[in-house]
Amino acid sequence: MRFIIVSAGLLLTTVAAAQDRDPAEIACEVATIKTLKAPKSFERVDSTVTGHRVILTYDAVNEYNAPLRHLQDCEFFVSEPGKISLVPLNMRQMIRAAKDVQRQVAELKTQADAERVQKAATALQLQTTTEMMKAITVTAAIKKETTYPIPVEATQIKPLNKMPSPDD
Repeated sequence: MRFIIVSAGLLLTTVAAAQDRDPAEIACEVATIKTLKAPKSFERVDSTVTGHRVILTYDAVNEYNAPLRHLQDCEFFVSEPGKISLVPLNMRQMIRAAKDVQRQVAELKTQADAERVQKAATALQLQTTTEMMKAITVTAAIKKETTYPIPVEATQIKPLNKMPSPDD
């Protein structure tokens, strides 16, 4: 009987602690867990809301089952009036790849260059489609854990005015 009472108390404490957290922290955590090869190994160490970001420190095992400490930088933007959303975690990487393809197009000199750039552009298009599918899955998972998109008044985040783009 004591075990049940202690377990119920622990569960209520955990739920209450989660409810006290900023919804942007919860969104960042859920998105991060969705990227892990071993999501059950996730253990949050700390999270900080600063400007338009949540900096999440966590421990998780890698593909070799070695425990490692990680940092995840989650950015947020105004997705609709009065609401903010998470910038997809690989967005900055995708932007850099798009800029690289644009640079390669500008430097085309031969047919071989054109073929190489076409292959790079096709690979980027496939990667972009994959990342969009991941973003849809992550959004669905976040919606299960907290109100999403997040009302501006419910968070400490000071969001970017728009989603980052290659022109930024």
